[in-house]
Amino acid sequence: MVNKKKLPQVYEAVSRIELPIKWYSELAEYAQKEKIIFLSTPFDEEKVDLLEKINVPAFKVASGDLTCYSFLKYIAQKKKPIILSTGMATLEEVKKAIKIVNSVGNREIILLHCVSNYPSKLKDANIRAMVTMQNTFNLPVGYSDHSPGYIVPLGAVALGASVIEKHITFNRNLKGPDHPFALEVEEFSEMIKKIRELEKALGDGKKRPVLEELPERKFARRGLYAKSDISKGVILKEEMIKMVRPSYENSPRDIQEVIDKKAIMEIVKDESITLEKIQTQ
Repeated sequence: MVNKKKLPQVYEAVSRIELPIKWYSELAEYAQKEKIIFLSTPFDEEKVDLLEKINVPAFKVASGDLTCYSFLKYIAQKKKPIILSTGMATLEEVKKAIKIVNSVGNREIILLHCVSNYPSKLKDANIRAMVTMQNTFNLPVGYSDHSPGYIVPLGAVALGASVIEKHITFNRNLKGPDHPFALEVEEFSEMIKKIRELEKALGDGKKRPVLEELPERKFARRGLYAKSDISKGVILKEEMIKMVRPSYENSPRDIQEVIDKKAIMEIVKDESITLEKIQTQ
């Protein structure tokens, strides 16, 4: 049941933090000057048109409007990318919202996993749900975070987030619903630095040695060596061989590769057993 007594309070609270219309173009111009992408979340068609007029590159849709299909379609018809928050939603509701956007030919969607509590708890973050959406819908994903600190954004980036939404404030003691869990400016800057460092550490996913590792292969890996002198023509047996460091590039990797092979030259004690010293055919 809706508490009607609270409705005027909610309206008053929202009105206090509402941006004046004239600020939008000024903020967009300033953002462009500072090489920052300007975005804003519209809550009515008039604001959608306003943002279209100042040429925002994408529209952010709040979680509460995920199921407001006529409004969602109105935004989608602008043919710009949509960053769609999915707080409070089931997977089926997300699927329906995607279908609405697609119905007008707009397929540029980024899905943000979100927990619509202010603040939200770490135990509720469920970052893996973001991965589920990515795998289910084959769309870019991100995380809209309302938890204290920035551990959740870092975890989201590690799991493939391409967008992070995080609240910022000059002072967490300021009045307003978002300030207590928002990051202050220096903290926000630190989060960005950590994300950029994490992105470097994530790499491209290909398993291969890095260039700086290559010299270590010789000294860290074991090679095959003679336990005692081995005469030319002798058939090698396991008891004649030891595996110690370093390893040479033309050294067999497995002792089974040389057992029962014939030595084609003399191999002295503690000498490396390399491929050119044994009969490989």
